[in-house]
Amino acid sequence: SFDNIIKNSLRKKFGIKEEAKVILYMGRMDQEKGIQDLIESYKYIHSKRKNIILLLVGKDEMNVNSYLKNLNFEIRNKIIYLEHSESPHEILNIANIFCLPSKREGFGNSVIESSACEVPVVGSNIFGLNSSLIDEYNGLIFEVNNIRDLSLKLLKLIDDKYFCMRLGKNGRSYVVKNFEKNDVINSLNKLITKNYV
Repeated sequence: SFDNIIKNSLRKKFGIKEEAKVILYMGRMDQEKGIQDLIESYKYIHSKRKNIILLLVGKDEMNVNSYLKNLNFEIRNKIIYLEHSESPHEILNIANIFCLPSKREGFGNSVIESSACEVPVVGSNIFGLNSSLIDEYNGLIFEVNNIRDLSLKLLKLIDDKYFCMRLGKNGRSYVVKNFEKNDVINSLNKLITKNYV
């Protein structure tokens, strides 16, 4: 769950000003995760709103560092890349928005984790996210491969802090109601027993 002390400590550690808004992506860095689309979207957002940070966290499987080096200095200076985090649940405290621009997902675990921390999500309209991301309830859905749609959805949350907060609160309620740890374990045990025992 959200922890303001961790948030302030990590923002200080990474040099993120209190008034800056942070868009977070956390996961593997590869083509199927839509990282290039997110960076292109961020370039557009940066042209409209200067006080936005893009935080990328995850194993680099697509040489994202070389991609970032080709960006102009002003944009590159507002993108923070961490190859790995031992404490992803803590990193979520920094975020104002979690973005998952994947082209394919099995299940949106990171959406559940973000919602648990009251962080609204912008995610692609794909099958693997439809159990965890509910449009205009705990986040916003954008059309896959549509950088303009992604940018507009991110800007909508950046510009409307009350809407953003409402989605975050809804997300926390949704996770508590539908993904309580013991319920998930019991459901998994029943599935295994039914199909394999």
